[in-house]
Amino acid sequence: MRRFRESLQAGEFVVTAELEPPKGTDLAPVLNQAKGLVGLVHGVNVTDNQTAVMRMCPLAVCKYLLDLGLDPIMQVTVRDRNRMAIQSDLLGAHALGIRNVLSLTGDPMKVGDHKDAKPVFDYNLCVYCDDCAEVCPTESIVIEKNGYKVMARGKLGRHPKLADVLKEFATEDEVLEILKSVVEEYMKNGRS
Repeated sequence: MRRFRESLQAGEFVVTAELEPPKGTDLAPVLNQAKGLVGLVHGVNVTDNQTAVMRMCPLAVCKYLLDLGLDPIMQVTVRDRNRMAIQSDLLGAHALGIRNVLSLTGDPMKVGDHKDAKPVFDYNLCVYCDDCAEVCPTESIVIEKNGYKVMARGKLGRHPKLADVLKEFATEDEVLEILKSVVEEYMKNGRS
């Protein structure tokens, strides 16, 4: 099976899975789950304190997934890091061989297990997706077709928006229709 990046660049239908790091230091359960994914998925998302619940950092789990032969996608929530910390994590990921990063705003702290923790939100970084690509040393994927590149943007307390570049060749309804067809394809032919 091709790696995540190669499959995206080839325009293939891509299948990913998602694993959550443990709340402690015992990696055995997550690695047992990961072993069952080898050869079945193009990439594995490793969450970063999802639902604002403290867990092991995704960087460590991603390195173990690489060692198993999986292609990890390290999630980085900007809720928990400033620009300097994000750049440091990206450099560390690159040094360890991790080439896929998904940057997310992150869930509100009030839904998690550390309700009094304060979010960081370096706003300039998490509003502009291409800023992450510029500071990322991992030769971020730029998928271009007919002169267009596609990026996605989160919502950061506002209504969801299409990335500015995407607006040049697709309406929001067209993108939602594509996403709907992908979900329907997965529901019809995907593995559970």
